[in-house]
Amino acid sequence: LVGDRPYGNLAQPNHLASLLLVCICGLLYLQQRRALAGWLAGLLACLLLMAVALTVSRVAWVFALVALVYLLWEIWRGNLRLSKWVPWFFVAFFVGCIFATEYFTHRMDLSQIPLAGRVDGEQMNRLRIWSGLLSAVIHGPWYGYGWMQVASAALASATTQYGEYFNFSHDLIMDLLVWMGPWLGL
Repeated sequence: LVGDRPYGNLAQPNHLASLLLVCICGLLYLQQRRALAGWLAGLLACLLLMAVALTVSRVAWVFALVALVYLLWEIWRGNLRLSKWVPWFFVAFFVGCIFATEYFTHRMDLSQIPLAGRVDGEQMNRLRIWSGLLSAVIHGPWYGYGWMQVASAALASATTQYGEYFNFSHDLIMDLLVWMGPWLGL
């Protein structure tokens, strides 16, 4: 295990979380097609949500919000054979799993980054990276720095100290602006 978050054979915890979330969508599909009993689909979804919570992936948080809105909309329209409380239950269960993961990693003295530090610390670091790269785009060549040259742009904006090496900005629009410049990147 490299780092402190599970990732399986996918090399990154966010990829594992995304794959598990696709599996949950598959469970909903099978339940709606009557190929899987509702109680079994619910039990498997709970197991998968526990695994997603262990990845500590923020992708899952966004997915939970979008899934809640989508499912409630489809239930309201009458397109899903679910009670309106089911999406609320799974979101509450997922939030409970997140806090349980936080609690048990703290109680067992594991080295996982705390939830508050993960939200605040990484977000502030990303904002610093994005502001430095935006400065590099504004003051750099109009044709950009070239494909996959985010690190070159980071070096060009020497006024910002990042504290780490990175190849991507974790933002598609910012990467395109750095690669192709402000004219083609937009």
